[in-house]
Amino acid sequence: MKYLYLIALILSGITINAQSVKDPDSTGGFSIFRFGTSVREINDIQRDTASILNGKNLAVYRYNGDSLKNVFNVQVSEIRLMFYRDQLARIDIRFGTKSRAYTQEEFNQVQQALETRYGKTSGKLAMSGAVLFAGFRWEGEKGSLDHTRFTSPLKKRGKQDSIEGEISFTDKALNRQTTKGM
Repeated sequence: MKYLYLIALILSGITINAQSVKDPDSTGGFSIFRFGTSVREINDIQRDTASILNGKNLAVYRYNGDSLKNVFNVQVSEIRLMFYRDQLARIDIRFGTKSRAYTQEEFNQVQQALETRYGKTSGKLAMSGAVLFAGFRWEGEKGSLDHTRFTSPLKKRGKQDSIEGEISFTDKALNRQTTKGM
């Protein structure tokens, strides 16, 4: 169910008012991952056969390596890589789990590190299919970066789902192609 939020983020109307910055373009990805890289060129990944995003030209993989256990000194719960026609098009870094929330303090720490690296943004995101506590976008000509903190609006046994967060790095050209093919 939590991956429906990813689809909602990709396909839904995202309301933004973001500052343009050059750094999302100049890095061409994040850390050890570069947009356009082939599946065969990345070590320690495994196909996520359960992902509803998998399709004819779209494949989702999980990164299982040890290189990114923490990002900006915050524990990473999962890294998903989306490939379109065997080219890396999107990098999703997840924080928080059902048993450990992505706290406001952790969100602030990551947000400050992103602003230091990519510049200040006054842009905010809106997300359908989830309760969005905070969300910001950095926009470049070739790529974009979103940082969100959210929870599911669905209640189970009287409790809300855990609070999670995500940094999503997206190659705009490849992402446009993926949404056309869905």
